[in-house]
Amino acid sequence: MVGLFMLAGGIPFALSMLFGGVLADRFSRRNIMVVTDFINGLSLIGLSILFYLWDNAAALIAGIFIVQMLLGINAGFFTPTVYALLPDVLPEERLATGNAVIVATRSGTQVIGKGFGGVIFAIYATPLVILVTGFSFLLSAVSELFINLSSKNTAMTQKHPNNVISDIREGLAYITKHRGLANTCKLLIGLECCLGVLLVNIPFLVQYQLAVESAWYGYLLASLSLGLILGSSYTSLYFNRLVGLSSRPHIFVISLLVIPILYIALAFVATTYNALAIVFFLGASYGAANIVIFTQVQSTTPDRIRGRVLSVLMMINAVILPFSSFFGGIVIDALNHNVFLVQLLSGFIGFVLIYPWLVNKALLGFLCSASRVYDTA
Repeated sequence: MVGLFMLAGGIPFALSMLFGGVLADRFSRRNIMVVTDFINGLSLIGLSILFYLWDNAAALIAGIFIVQMLLGINAGFFTPTVYALLPDVLPEERLATGNAVIVATRSGTQVIGKGFGGVIFAIYATPLVILVTGFSFLLSAVSELFINLSSKNTAMTQKHPNNVISDIREGLAYITKHRGLANTCKLLIGLECCLGVLLVNIPFLVQYQLAVESAWYGYLLASLSLGLILGSSYTSLYFNRLVGLSSRPHIFVISLLVIPILYIALAFVATTYNALAIVFFLGASYGAANIVIFTQVQSTTPDRIRGRVLSVLMMINAVILPFSSFFGGIVIDALNHNVFLVQLLSGFIGFVLIYPWLVNKALLGFLCSASRVYDTA
């Protein structure tokens, strides 16, 4: 049931992502955020009321799944809209900082929210948890009404003669036309494949290789999140100081170089603190690479198509990560939970799927592009 529940949110999230990019290019991005949060809040409040008024297990389970699917769809609309909106409210030189703030906020609030939700659940059980979450979405919707849009936000004033499918095709055509951008998408696939295997293998690393209590699973995930936050923050500080082919992508290249090496190093780890350090630097490397990729895409993609391009990048994350975790689980079972071999395999996958892009001229040229619109095919 838990697996089905996760799929009920994950599949609609991935499928609605492209349509979310279309909406972000057709309508006011701020209004999309307000509407999706408002719908989420009302649906959760309605579900909590259902818990209070109806004591029918089948009906409550059905309500939970319906709301989860709705949350997934709205997340698919909301996520590309946020990243497409960022260049509308920030000058180009502050985009990297804005992306780092989003990463830090998302990672930090997830930790705080899960902890706070666990406390409420232990004391008051399900209905109040759902009710509080619903009101948090409504509060978010109200706060988004105060977003000031600059004149660069042209999405709601453009004419869109094409239908939704044509708009999606236009976004995909833009990506395939620009080799550096297309290669960036391929690189993201490799990064998410490696990360998916790591996430599914961490519990077995804790249980079999480190042989410590299960609480260390949470500590390792917290270390990964902290590394992600600090790596993103550091990269955002120096992103705009890196100019030219030889200097702009150097943080990016170093981050990619160390990721497969750290995966292999994790296979030889014998103490919990060494594992924490390695996982921390993995998070920092992923954070640095993602800040460079998303900031560059935001700053070089035309406003009229930015939402659709970003939605493709995010859909890669939404699809590849769970599927790589699923297949990673199959491999772990096939290898009889041999953590050492799994981590070596992760490193090998990293070498194959990441290293070739470190010398790809089209990708490096895209990362070095300083123009507002990237036109080098």
